[in-house]
Amino acid sequence: MFGLPSITSASTPIIVKVAVNEYAAKYYQSQLKQKHKKAVEFTAIDIKSMGRDVISLIIFVQALDRAGLAVNFEFVSSPNPQRNGALVQSGAVLLSMRTFAEGYTPKDTLKSSPLLDSEHSLRGVFGLKSNHALMKVKTLEELREFSAVTNHAWKNEIKFLQGIGLPKLELSHSRESIFKHIAFRNIDFTILALTNSQSPDLQIRFADITLVPVPGLLIMKKNTYQFIIAENHPDGQRVHQTLEKGLGMMREQGLIKKYFQQLIPHRSDLPNWKILNQADADENDGS
Repeated sequence: MFGLPSITSASTPIIVKVAVNEYAAKYYQSQLKQKHKKAVEFTAIDIKSMGRDVISLIIFVQALDRAGLAVNFEFVSSPNPQRNGALVQSGAVLLSMRTFAEGYTPKDTLKSSPLLDSEHSLRGVFGLKSNHALMKVKTLEELREFSAVTNHAWKNEIKFLQGIGLPKLELSHSRESIFKHIAFRNIDFTILALTNSQSPDLQIRFADITLVPVPGLLIMKKNTYQFIIAENHPDGQRVHQTLEKGLGMMREQGLIKKYFQQLIPHRSDLPNWKILNQADADENDGS
């Protein structure tokens, strides 16, 4: 667990245990120290290049602060979203962030209103730049000729990849393993979120392996990204109600959209990229 300094407010701070991966917890703490600011003082400029989880934690603190409730985070390190959810359901932690199919709420939890819309849920088809045949793909029919790997817990990616009838689909248990499958095991591609990278080709580097997206192709995830709160936790109902009030204030000010806008790559040609699953996304909103 990782403790943080107090956040001052008109109210006495409460402790919020949050399930999050260790990297996000440490990065959040490092940003507070580096910028010499409290989370309630962060602006859109301050969160440039931060990841989704860290931005979400800042939004959580600011939303509660606007609605009159101050919090201190106590981070509980968790390796994956499934473990995060289990910790919330058991009441061991109060809070986490999860992506869900629309309308689904895990047992013994309360969900916030959605934080992200589909424009912030764009994914790229990532492979090695040296895979020239993959980099020339323009259609879903052409993509069917290539092999893929994805995380065993990424249900939406698995559903999409199984649906297009690939010759081979591998399931992996870690991000590092996904990259190694592509670099060393002759797997062609994976589906990853586009990041606000300074690199002109939107490359993502992990474990000394660099992947780039196939130019011009996108996958749109039509599910919802939300906070989940332990329903039976002593502070659960209070935090949920206060959070919704604060999120409403931030939406009226356009802050949530502005914060998450930092996640969208700054490429002038991105609006012209083709969404491979556009018809499916239009017909099955939230699936």
